[in-house]
Amino acid sequence: MWLKRTDLERDNHRASLAYLFAEPNRTEEVLRFGVALHRFFGSRGHLDAIAHVRAALERQDPVSAALRVRALCVTSDLVAYTLGVEDRAEMSSAIELCEQALEMARELDDPALLAEALGTLSVWVDSEEDSSRKISLAEEALEVGRSTGDPWLIGRAFQGLGGTAPTPDDEQALALEGLAYFRQAGDIYYAIPQLWCLARLETNKGELAAARILYEDAIAAAEDIGSPIDLNYSWNSLCFVLLLLEKFEEAALVSCKSLVGGRRLGHRRVVAFAIFVLACCAAGLGEHRRAAQLTGSHDAIEADIIGVGGAYSLTPLEQRVWEDNTARLREFLGKGEFVRAYGIGRGLTFDQAVDLALGRVHAI
Repeated sequence: MWLKRTDLERDNHRASLAYLFAEPNRTEEVLRFGVALHRFFGSRGHLDAIAHVRAALERQDPVSAALRVRALCVTSDLVAYTLGVEDRAEMSSAIELCEQALEMARELDDPALLAEALGTLSVWVDSEEDSSRKISLAEEALEVGRSTGDPWLIGRAFQGLGGTAPTPDDEQALALEGLAYFRQAGDIYYAIPQLWCLARLETNKGELAAARILYEDAIAAAEDIGSPIDLNYSWNSLCFVLLLLEKFEEAALVSCKSLVGGRRLGHRRVVAFAIFVLACCAAGLGEHRRAAQLTGSHDAIEADIIGVGGAYSLTPLEQRVWEDNTARLREFLGKGEFVRAYGIGRGLTFDQAVDLALGRVHAI
């Protein structure tokens, strides 16, 4: 896969982009570089390269309108995927970039650019805040995308439509359509989120064996393209399915891998969720005091993420599992001992919580 081959030139590409960015009157080259390698930068989490392309868009140097639209779209995607999932302000910034792209695209006689801008914006606009607009954007993206015959653009439209589906069955059908078109386009990178969507739907239905297979397919795809971010997100979801299957040791192993990866990539949300799963696994394995301390650590990290405007929330199923696990710990340990252990965990620093979760230190 070309993304893995590109790893061999990773340092050269990043150095070249930094050089072009520092040179005057080379904005167009920076943007072309960013558009060409956006899958590489996004899948590897190269925030320095993303920052260069993002900053170049703010320059007033002459750049072709078509290139600027494409650069705005891919930068929106990069910011949303690498930063917006952790930070609501960054997600808002990503949406603003794509709004600019859509405004420009409507002025150009280029259906492909219009479909890309519509599709990208439809993916990231929050359905809870503006469901009617999300539907409108995605439906227009599908109509324009189909007029081009480009399977990637059609797949992108279905990706946006998935967030508007009225029922889980409808969402599943749309996710399958999107996956089929991305596969037709030969784009593994964009197919992986479709696998996550399908796996999440199976999890919510209680079809855990099917969900596990889909997450393992996503892991295989992430390994195929050498994407640490997609691999880490896939582990972070698979460990919860393994927890629901009561495969506590296996779930803990996968969760530790996700925790280490999340910490390395700076994804505090991933780290918090990994600790969530490890707390439940510890309880399932009879390590109740450690589980209570991890429960406190998770809640402290969650509060800190939300307190600084970060994006972190549990699904209804995850919330129910968390509440049930906490209730069982309180019952097993007794209120006084649970409160003591929970307080110890809540008082740990981020690094101390990570060490406890990874088993580098023992519960007190």
